[in-house]
Parts: sequence; C-alpha cells; structure tokens
Amino acid sequence: MTDAKMPLSSSAPAVAVPTSVPGLFQRLTRQPSLIAFFLLILLVAGFALATPNHSFATIPVLQLFQTYTPEIALMTMGMSVLLVVGEIDLSISSVYVFSSVIFASLNHALGLPLWLCFPVALGAGLLMGAINGLLVAFTGVSSLIITLGTMWGFNAVMNLAIGGKSVPLADANPNGGLQWVLTGQVLGVRMQLVWMVVIAVLLWLLLHHTRTGNRIFATGSNERAARMMGVSVTWTRVLCFCLLALLAAFAGVLAVSRTNVAVPQSGQYTMLLALAGAVVGGTKLTGGSGELFGALCGAFILQVLSLGFIQLGLNDYWVTLVTACAIILTAFAYLRIDRRLKR
Repeated sequence: MTDAKMPLSSSAPAVAVPTSVPGLFQRLTRQPSLIAFFLLILLVAGFALATPNHSFATIPVLQLFQTYTPEIALMTMGMSVLLVVGEIDLSISSVYVFSSVIFASLNHALGLPLWLCFPVALGAGLLMGAINGLLVAFTGVSSLIITLGTMWGFNAVMNLAIGGKSVPLADANPNGGLQWVLTGQVLGVRMQLVWMVVIAVLLWLLLHHTRTGNRIFATGSNERAARMMGVSVTWTRVLCFCLLALLAAFAGVLAVSRTNVAVPQSGQYTMLLALAGAVVGGTKLTGGSGELFGALCGAFILQVLSLGFIQLGLNDYWVTLVTACAIILTAFAYLRIDRRLKR
C-alpha cells in the first residue's frame, strides 16, 4: 500500500505489460477515461455525419447539451466518487426529486425567497445522504439494500407531504435573481454548464490534492491497509454518500430553476444514467479506481446517444436499449483489460 503521505492514483496500479502491446494501447488500458474520451469523439463525429443535413452539429443541439447534460454529469461525478470507496447509492433519484420539491414548496407554500430555499434544499439532500451513509456504516447491511429501501422511503415521504402533485415556483424569474445565477445564459454559455465545470474542478482538487482524497482512494483500494494507516474508513464512506446526495440535490434545484416547477414523477432514470455514466467512464464497480474526467465523458456519451437517436428519428426505446448494451459492453471490456494487465 502506498504511504499515507503520497498521493494515491485514481487509475489502476502500474503493472508490467507485455512488450508486444502497442504504446498507445498500453496507455489507454491504464487510463480508461481516455477510452471514454475517444469514444465520445467518435460518437459525436458519427452522428454529425449520419444525421440529416448534419443537424447534430448545430448550435441548437449544442444548447440542448448545455441545458440537460450538467444535471446528470453532477450526479455521475458523485456516483463515481462513491463507487471508488466500493459503495453504491440507488436512492439518488429520490434525493434529486425530493430536494427539488422542497426547494419549490418552500417558495410556493410559505412564500420564502429562492435564495433561502436554495440552502434548505441542499441541506435536505445532505441529510438524506447522511442517513444512507450512517445506515450502511453502522448496520453492516450492503449499500445496495440500504439505498434500495431509502429510495422508496424518501419517495413515499415526499408524496405523502405533497399528495403527488407538481409544485410550481411562486415567483419564477428565469431572467433574474437566483434562477438566472443557476440556469441563465452568458454569451451563449449556460450557467449550469459553468457550475458543472466549477464543481468538477473542486472535486478534482479534493480527490487529488487533499488528504481526504487520499483516504477515499485508500479505502476503496484496500480497506485493511487503509485502517492500518489510520484512515477512518467508516466516516470516509459516510462523507462520500453525503457528497453524492449534495450533488443530486443541487441537480434537482437546477432542474426546478430551469423548468419553474418541481415534478414528483421526474427523475426516474437519473440514478441509472449516473451509474451508467460512471461505469462507461471507467470507474470500477469493485472500488479503488475512478476518474472525474472519465465520469464526465460517460455522462456526455449518454447524452450524445440520446440526442443523436432523436435526430435520426428513433424513439426513446432505442436509447434505452443502446445504453443498456453500452453498460454491459464497457464493463466487460474494462474487466478484460484489468485481467490482461494483471497477467
């Protein structure tokens, strides 16, 4: 195990590779995020050529990317961090929607200003993440089972509180105030894209330039060795659950700011998209390895597939089918690469 003072790499440990393996392939196998990046480039180029009148490579499509992708990308990055410590959270779709409903309800029912509703909604998301993390840490039950239960629990509490009805903002103002700060536009660039980039940089600094980041990778790589190094494995895992829930809550607030309404039935596939994006981006389900750049590429790949098929006139079922195949194939490919490197 690497000394606690040395930064831990987010990619697979360096292993001797047969000299017959080309240099480019050797680098790609050690950095799955590069595979995701090249796949993203190929998909963009392919859809740009295949769509009628090359409509995929147009400003309106770029605007759609800026509008919808950041919300999924935020959760994908959070899911990637949680997967690094060897855990998974199935409840983030409920956290995403619940936080958006709290944000809209405080404004609609109580008349609170959006600037005050915003931190309360984020705090609610953080609380739900803490509940998940503490239950996993102190019950010893698999995070898969715990978060499956909390997913239904959070969703039930939310619908009991609002009767399953949509909640509009009372003083919606997309061109000013908090809504503009969150989802406005500056020189053709959507603010949600700016927020995504800022948060990605902050997460990168956290993971690669702080002791907390070292502890996260140490926990996922070798829990026993991490404990011997003095890492609080339990609280490190709780922190990752909280981080993911906080990002899901922020994504939910972005969705309400964009649409002016919180819809309890929305977000059904957000958890699956976040998990798929993390896996496609090269994050291992077994823990210990993952890169934010790969997670971002994975989120963009899924959005490219969705918009690309729409431009080709295909329905959502094709998107779902291809996404499912992409998850299975990429997970299998990374597993084969891992086994080859360990020979």
